[in-house]
This record gives sequence, structure tokens and C-alpha cells, in this order.
Amino acid sequence: MDPEERKIAALIAAFEDEHERVRKALTDLDAATGRVESTLKSAAISAIKAAFNTAKTEAEDAAHAMSELQRFTLWRSAALHFTTALAAIVITLVAVWLCVPSVSEMNSLRAEKAQLQASIEELSKRGGKIVMNTCGGRLCIAANTDQGLSIVNWHNAWHVDGVPMVIPQGY
Repeated sequence: MDPEERKIAALIAAFEDEHERVRKALTDLDAATGRVESTLKSAAISAIKAAFNTAKTEAEDAAHAMSELQRFTLWRSAALHFTTALAAIVITLVAVWLCVPSVSEMNSLRAEKAQLQASIEELSKRGGKIVMNTCGGRLCIAANTDQGLSIVNWHNAWHVDGVPMVIPQGY
């Protein structure tokens, strides 16, 4: 072979070697790409699982905090209701203690009522339906204009609603 053919044959052999090296590099690159893809998938799955576990833990913590807050609110509300009820009971008891008479006072008032009722019945038996008022700052009672045979001048007497009034002696 002549030197030119040898050069061409050497160049072809060099191209073939280079082609083989490039093909081998591409095969190695494909294998590396597969490993990187597998590693990336594995890393992504691990990251997603870790993020999910973190979110799950935080959600459980939030649920626990919400439960504690709800329990605290329930106790606070119960304490507020209890305090309000206790205040209402105390106010009612104080009002009853201040406004309602004692048993001895009620017994005394009942005895006085019985005495007054007896006096009213006695006055009713005697015809005691006396009408009383004040005349010039003094006690006065209604007078009957029919006093019998003697004539009494009632023109100068006190009058209330057209009825003559007289002041009893001693007032």
C-alpha cells in the first residue's frame, strides 16, 4: 500500500476508534443518566415522604393544641357560669335577708293585724263608718246635717265634696 492509502487507512482506523470511544461514552452516559434518574426519583420520593411526615406531625400537633384550647375554653366557660350563678344566688339571699321580715316580726305583725281586725269589727258593730279628713291642719269628721229638732247653721262649717265637716273637741 502506498503511503497515502496508509494514511487514509490510519485515519479510518482512528475514526473507527474515535467512533467506538464516542459510542462507549454515550453508553456510559446513558447508564449514568439512568442512575441519576433513579437517584433523583429516590431523592424526590424521600423528600415528599419527609414533607408529608412533617405535615402530618404538624397537623397532629395543631389538632392537639386545638383540643387543649377547646378544653381550656370549656373550663373557662364553666367557671364563668358558676361564678354568675353564685353571684345571682348571693344577691337573691341578700335581697331576701334585707327585704323579708323575720319570723318574729311576721308573728308580731300577725298579732297586730288580729288586734286591728277586732277593733274594726267592734267599730262596725257600733256603726263606725266615720269619714275623716283634715280641716285647716286639724282632724275633722263628716257631720250629719240631720241633728234632730234643733236647727244648726252648717253654712260656715268646713266642707269637703259638699259634706260639712266638724272638728272634734280636743283637736
